[in-house]
Amino acid sequence: MIYSYRLFLFFSVLLCFASCQQESKKDQIEKANHIALLALQASDVLVIDDQIIQQRIDSIEYRNQLIHKKFDAINEEIYNALIVCEGIRNNYKKFLSIYPALQFDNEALIRKTQAFHKKVLKSSQKASDFIAESGKLQREVEINLHTSENAVRSIRQSENEYIRKSDILNQALKSAHK
Repeated sequence: MIYSYRLFLFFSVLLCFASCQQESKKDQIEKANHIALLALQASDVLVIDDQIIQQRIDSIEYRNQLIHKKFDAINEEIYNALIVCEGIRNNYKKFLSIYPALQFDNEALIRKTQAFHKKVLKSSQKASDFIAESGKLQREVEINLHTSENAVRSIRQSENEYIRKSDILNQALKSAHK
């Protein structure tokens, strides 16, 4: 009787351990999916046409040159618009200088998350190894996502101001041609 009870207990523990391992594998797959989705989210954030940003820079520089040639003196509104557009130009230039690196880093992280996902699907890892590796990868992906969001947010916020100040400067140029 005691022997069968011990045997029952042994198999119960073994079954519990096997089901816990299975659950752990499922959790690992879900975690790997989550990390991969974060990396893809950064890709979505980085959908920016860098050629349009470069055209904005060129437009600001050209318009500023025209205004300085056409006007001997400018009023405060035009002066403020020029200063703001110069700041926007600098913001655009800074963005274009980091944009290729952001894209490169994100593409590398996507490949890394895909490899991690495949590794999780193919083999079982010790929980401690998985936690360490997934935690490190998730931090990398979250930092990349945060950096990408901040860079793009800065550009999008500049865009509204660019449109307003461009209208002021374009009106000034039109009035100079009359």
